[in-house]
Amino acid sequence: MTSSEKAQENHACGCNCAQSVLCACGEYTGLDETVARHIAAGFGAGMRCGEMCGAVSGAIMALGAASDGNGKPAGEVSAQVKKLTAAFREKYGYLRCSDLLRDAKQQRCNEFIGVCAGLAEELLKMMPQEQEEQSVLVVGLGNREVTADALGPQVVDNLLITRHVVKNYGKAAYNCTRMNLVSSIEPGVMAKTGMETAEIISGVVKETGPDVLIVVDALAARSTRRLNRTIQITNTGIQPGSGVGNHRNALTQETLGVPVIAIGIPTVVDAATIVGDALEKLMSGEKEFDAVKYMGQHRMAFAELNNMYMTGKDIDSVVKRVS
Repeated sequence: MTSSEKAQENHACGCNCAQSVLCACGEYTGLDETVARHIAAGFGAGMRCGEMCGAVSGAIMALGAASDGNGKPAGEVSAQVKKLTAAFREKYGYLRCSDLLRDAKQQRCNEFIGVCAGLAEELLKMMPQEQEEQSVLVVGLGNREVTADALGPQVVDNLLITRHVVKNYGKAAYNCTRMNLVSSIEPGVMAKTGMETAEIISGVVKETGPDVLIVVDALAARSTRRLNRTIQITNTGIQPGSGVGNHRNALTQETLGVPVIAIGIPTVVDAATIVGDALEKLMSGEKEFDAVKYMGQHRMAFAELNNMYMTGKDIDSVVKRVS
């Protein structure tokens, strides 16, 4: 039996128009039928005053009930509601109950109910289903004592950490029925710990068993135009320190056994890149001038610049803001 047929059957059994549609979509909303009837009890007959058609209201409630509670499951409830109301208005010309029934007999309500339930079902099929709760480990890479490298640690400072609370007191501590478990770690740098970041993270992953890692780090830009202006996001992991020639073991799904999402913002740029960008700008009027090729031909003269890293004078406020 389709949702449309279920809704019309509900109406024949005494449900109002809104109840009929909302209850018919229970497969998608997860609402208990008794609860659904209570919620929609006051929406029949255009909220009892001839306003918004109860069948349309019931369909909108179904779309909302199937969301994550924030109105934005990846497909955005608001967009689906607009599609539903537009389709109904195109078919019948009105959304108000009094307008719909002005020139029609009461029996048309059953037709409206069937159409709204059918529209809601199609739209609900298009909306992604809620994923199960996830355990997320956020890793803040970098050195807290070096401002330009403190992005990761400062991001960790701004997180709402929930794992310990949910583990000890349950989801009721946050007054909700769904709660992702968020934990974090700031592994520091090898000069302080004597351990590879990958070794520390690997141990934590084995003990806590997160479903996914989110790794945040400051990066080295390869263009002055990208400094503090771009965000890099990848699902292929990250190799800490590689941007400044300090290669450490990679943090990837292959090395850790769980998906790794890496997020980075370039906060430093090497002096050679600054010179290269300046040369390119100065010689922009010259034909066939290639700054990279020029610097390659004179690499010995620029060699020392590759070990000098610069950042903006307002880097402290930038890192604080973007974290």
